[in-house]
Order: sequence, then C-alpha cells, then structure tokens
Amino acid sequence: PSLRPPTPVVVHQTNSGGIVALSDEAKALGIKKGEGIGAIGNVALERFARTMPQLRKEFPQVVFIEMETGLYRAHRQAIVDYLKAYFTAPGDKVQNVSYDDNYVQLGRHCTVSEAAAVAETLRTAVIQDLGLPITVGVATNKLAAKLIGASGKPS
Repeated sequence: PSLRPPTPVVVHQTNSGGIVALSDEAKALGIKKGEGIGAIGNVALERFARTMPQLRKEFPQVVFIEMETGLYRAHRQAIVDYLKAYFTAPGDKVQNVSYDDNYVQLGRHCTVSEAAAVAETLRTAVIQDLGLPITVGVATNKLAAKLIGASGKPS
C-alpha cells in the first residue's frame, strides 16, 4: 500500500537490465525504461544517458526496487501454464513470445464481442485464481492485439 500512487516507483534489474518497469508517476519525472543499463547499472548509453547511481541521486523521492527475477519467472510460468490449461479446445494455440507477452489463437471463429467476452473472463479468472493482474487485447492479428492490450493498462 505504501507504493500506491502518488509514490513514484521504479523496478530495476541489477545484473544489467536497467529499469524494466516504472509507475506513471516515475514516467512523469522523465525516467525511462532501459536507463541504468549495464553491470550494476553503471553504464550510460547515448539513448539512456543516466546510470542507476545518477538516477538515485537525481530522484531521491523515487522508490527503487530490485527486480526479483526468480519470482518474476515463476509468475510468468504460472500464467503460461494457466493459458495452456484454459485454452484446450481443438485448434486453440498458446504462444509465449517473451517474458510478459503471450498470444492465444482461438481454434474457432467468433465475433469480436465473443472474443472480448472470452478475454474478460480470462482476465477475471487469472486475477481470481493466480492473484495476478493481466491486460488482454483482442484483435484479428498480433500487432493490433498488442496495441489494444497496451491501451488497457493498467488493468
């Protein structure tokens, strides 16, 4: 609860990933994903000119949290497993494309409203069963689904 808005929060990956997630409040300060990249956050690339030590000094009001990679991977796998168990109809396909992007192709034709209902049911079920919020985009292709899903954040 102490990390809820209006507290600016940044999640960083110490082993070289830099900033991997940030709150809207941190974005409003001008902090960007990818800053602080490099071994222990000490490399400043041209695109991301600030290191983690610089960011901490410049933004003392920001809460910096180190990413728990093992926990993140466990949650990611739980969602992938859930999707595979949830979509078992003939022709259904679940594709994991990155740590937090998955695509589901339904094996049957459905209207947009039917697909949206499936998406909402899935979103609600994942929150109820796994305790993890997800964002779902429904579209006829992956790019559109990704854009639609992004427009629905935070879920």
